[in-house]
Amino acid sequence: MDAVRDNTIVIFSSDNGGITANGASNGPLRGGKHTLYEGGIRMPFIVRWPNGDVPAGRVDETSVLNICDFVPTFAKLTGARMPDSYRSDGEDMIAALRGESFERTRPQFWHYQVKRPSLATRIGDWKLLMDPAGEKVELYDLAADPAESQDLSAGHPDVVASLRKALFKWRGQLQFSRAEN
Repeated sequence: MDAVRDNTIVIFSSDNGGITANGASNGPLRGGKHTLYEGGIRMPFIVRWPNGDVPAGRVDETSVLNICDFVPTFAKLTGARMPDSYRSDGEDMIAALRGESFERTRPQFWHYQVKRPSLATRIGDWKLLMDPAGEKVELYDLAADPAESQDLSAGHPDVVASLRKALFKWRGQLQFSRAEN
């Protein structure tokens, strides 16, 4: 039994943020479930993997992980080979699991058509939220302001333009019904 326990990765996480209208607090983060603010998309992530060199008791507040990272990570850990045609949005996060430095090399994107802003991207520490037309934008430096309290879009038009372009390009690759646009 010890061999199974010692060689099994146990991951605890949750659904995205709580519903603030029902009394949940996602503080100090802004927003909650059904929003693209950090209070709606950040979640806890706890890993136990004794034989995988996961440092016990370590808290990592800098690595940015995404659920789409699970497939490339577990494929690499198990030696599974994905079909040549498979293109993952995720990245191998083994370094983060082992307590090593991990920095994303690709942007993250979100689309949630029910609420506004309905589109978001994060590249490095910058996060852009916008409406479908790209007219209303909000820009945050999450390293300096994880609560998304200071919209920096007016002072960084170059960053807004770059992230908006990336977000429109990504969105153009998605297939929507007319009602979702």
